[in-house]
Amino acid sequence: MSNEPSLPSLVAVFARVGMLAFGGGVTSHLLVQFSRRGWLTDAQYLDAVSWCQNLPGPNATNLSAFLGWRFGGGLGAVLCTVALVLPGAVLVLLLSHLLATVPQQAVVRGGLAAVAAAAVGLLIAAMWQLGASARLRGLRGLAMAVTAVGVALGVPTPVAIAVMVALLWPRREGPDAGAA
Repeated sequence: MSNEPSLPSLVAVFARVGMLAFGGGVTSHLLVQFSRRGWLTDAQYLDAVSWCQNLPGPNATNLSAFLGWRFGGGLGAVLCTVALVLPGAVLVLLLSHLLATVPQQAVVRGGLAAVAAAAVGLLIAAMWQLGASARLRGLRGLAMAVTAVGVALGVPTPVAIAVMVALLWPRREGPDAGAA
């Protein structure tokens, strides 16, 4: 490690990553930021990530607390974690407020219906691709289709899986089936 960051610089990096990596990729963004600034070597960063993966809770917040503590003590841990989490939390609160106030508008209802249709389309495409790659034909393909339709119609997932297992459970046939 060639140089140590100041607490304001460290918090600024976490705030920037919190804004850019909302929803994922925090560890990758932090690696780039810490490597570029020479705050940690790649090996040191990977050690920190390894430690944080073994702690309970989300890796990103664990990593922000650990690196904040490493460079700024207890105050650094708190400030870096808040800087990482706050942008996403504010965005979620603003979007939830927006969605709570405008759901009656036709444009919003249409947009949400389009998102739902796209999600169903993606699910069907993924099932089709997985079914083709797994060579699900005959009874197995039928079981997959029935399970998907059942879940889509509101059948509880455990019940749908139990029915699928019952349909696909290997059965012994022939004259020696009971002799085993």
